[in-house]
Amino acid sequence: MESEASTAAKTDNSNKDPAWKYVHLVNPNNRNDVACNFCSKVTKGGIFRAKQHLVGGFRNATMCKKCPTHVREELQEYMQQKASAKTLDKLPDYEDVEILGDDEDEDDVGTILRGSKGNSKVQKKARTKGPIDLYFAKSAAKA
Repeated sequence: MESEASTAAKTDNSNKDPAWKYVHLVNPNNRNDVACNFCSKVTKGGIFRAKQHLVGGFRNATMCKKCPTHVREELQEYMQQKASAKTLDKLPDYEDVEILGDDEDEDDVGTILRGSKGNSKVQKKARTKGPIDLYFAKSAAKA
């Protein structure tokens, strides 16, 4: 029994998430069932849902009424830092891109296209009727 408690403590402490200080696993083999240390509520959804329970203000979990404000602020700050780090990781790397506005080739292509459009006349395609056109009038005024 002592070995089970030590393995549960190792799995809890091995994570870097600060929410593990305020929650514990219900079953060491199932990381989705997490219980709050303050109100003993079991949340299904892992540490993410447990953090939502502790911080409050999320649709997915009810707010813990017994959670101290310093814990709530600590976890909310951690969640904001994690979200901002995730958005920074998604930004593309622009080091290989040349400075915008220095492309001379684009201007040449634009003038060639304008010249080709001006010389040719655009003809409309003849309307081909399909099988459903038998049931609908072309315009409401003709019907």
